Amino acid sequence: MNTTPQTILVPFDGSTNAKRALDYAIAVAQRTKDELHVLNVQAPVSGDVSTFVGGTSLKIGRAHV
Repeated sequence: MNTTPQTILVPFDGSTNAKRALDYAIAVAQRTKDELHVLNVQAPVSGDVSTFVGGTSLKIGRAHV
């Protein structure tokens, strides 16, 4: 058995499958005492997002990471 602390990363978009995956990850993290990180995934932003950047007009498109 590996005794090195591990990190579990769970992407979460609010869908039914994401909720099931999160429940499963929580159970695993509790059982193994591993650290759990949840990544909130949302739809990409496009267009004029000036309201988000203090009134400065910023044109953006889709970004893939």
